Amino acid sequence: MTRHSLHQQIANPYYIYAPNYRETSSGICVMHYLCHALNVSGHEAYVALCDVVNPQLRTPFLTEAIMEQHRRASRVPIAVYPEVIDGNPLGSAVVVRYILNREGFLNGRDVGAADTDLFFYYAEDFMDSTSQGNMLTLPVIDSQLFCPPDQPTERTKSYLYLHRYPHDQIDFDLLPEDVELLTFKNAKTLAELAEIFKCAKALYSFEVSTICTEAMLCGCPVIYFKGEHIQALPFTSYIGDLGATLHDEPGGFERARDTVAGVYGIWLEMESAFWGQLQGFIDLTQQAAGERQLTLQPSIEHWLKDRTLTPAQRRLMADHLATLPRPDVLVAVVDPDAEPEALNATLASLDAWQSLAERDVKQVVYSALTCPPDLTFGTQWETAGETAARINARFQESDAQWLLVLRAGDVLLPSGITCLEPRLSETQASLIFCDEIHRSGKTLGAAFRPDMNLDFLLSLPVITAGHWFMRRDAFLRPAGLIPTCRRRWNSTRSCA
Repeated sequence: MTRHSLHQQIANPYYIYAPNYRETSSGICVMHYLCHALNVSGHEAYVALCDVVNPQLRTPFLTEAIMEQHRRASRVPIAVYPEVIDGNPLGSAVVVRYILNREGFLNGRDVGAADTDLFFYYAEDFMDSTSQGNMLTLPVIDSQLFCPPDQPTERTKSYLYLHRYPHDQIDFDLLPEDVELLTFKNAKTLAELAEIFKCAKALYSFEVSTICTEAMLCGCPVIYFKGEHIQALPFTSYIGDLGATLHDEPGGFERARDTVAGVYGIWLEMESAFWGQLQGFIDLTQQAAGERQLTLQPSIEHWLKDRTLTPAQRRLMADHLATLPRPDVLVAVVDPDAEPEALNATLASLDAWQSLAERDVKQVVYSALTCPPDLTFGTQWETAGETAARINARFQESDAQWLLVLRAGDVLLPSGITCLEPRLSETQASLIFCDEIHRSGKTLGAAFRPDMNLDFLLSLPVITAGHWFMRRDAFLRPAGLIPTCRRRWNSTRSCA
């Protein structure tokens, strides 16, 4: 007996990509029933994409609020796509490809799978020599509805199933004169189909469909025609050659008629076997999600990666900034230790800022290094020495409205620039201070500064005094930087 615990870790959820429910599509029904089966098995599953569900099934809709709840709880959704969906439209970290037909048969495209995608096949017929995956044969047919008749019945009527096969390519001379068409144009309900097949003599078909299995479950043999879609008897890995034949097989109809009764028992065995397959599906997918979860633990790196604008958001931001005034910024880069790699990193981030924001960022470098020949156009290069006084003079002479002093090695992050840009244009503040990310080897650490606190500023200047944007009038009023402060420069007033 399984031991339950109120405090066990909650499993990762499933997002089942399924169109609107309709009983005339077995593929769609399979996806909805998979969601239902996962839920009745004690897991959490939702249907995505659709607006119509079967009210008899447990198939809740996936919403943005549910997805956000999962994100906040650091749960890793497992997206399950049928073979007609290519790519990963839900953007899930774990992807399952549920192959319900030969890949590309319905839409002519492959699924565009990643190397890490998991594959499950509804039937061995949908695998090829290179396929690697697991079986998940969901018995979507209701065996209580599609079953042999209670009493022996005289079977006289023949039917032709026609869906995707072109009507004008059918040689009706090969069919009984009284054959009746079963098409989607005059679709029957499942209950009506069950009654038809319990009295039918034979079902003819040029294509493979669940409707053929439904007929055999009701004791109606199936006769397949060879063609583009059928070269051999389908699904022999499950039912052998019971209940079905190819049209050109000598004595095939008699053999199919005499063996069709055995199909129903095999189907009941498949229904029982499904739950073991489903548990294997759950085990493999939850293991993959758990492994992925370990790589998604909260970290500064992941936080920074998530703070990236989409192309659409960048366009909106650019449109907004275009409506604002664009005061110039003077950035003084101080390189007292002549560190070329550190200095290059700082200058590269400034170039990125200027490109991203389309703002005039005036740059002045104070370094003992020789000025490189490929220096960005407009950047001034001066020899280090009496740097504080020279920064004061440079800012006073310029028409820039803001000053930022950086040390070689300081880098402006794109996410920080995104937050900073509108504030430089809109704020009435005299000073703007920034948070910091520190690197130690390969490890990142954050120094998130609190809201303005004068006591904190004065007591921990090593943490709080750097990386301030200083407005022109507030900076020049007290005469700028203090040249005698060698490690860090402060204005004679901490804030204005």
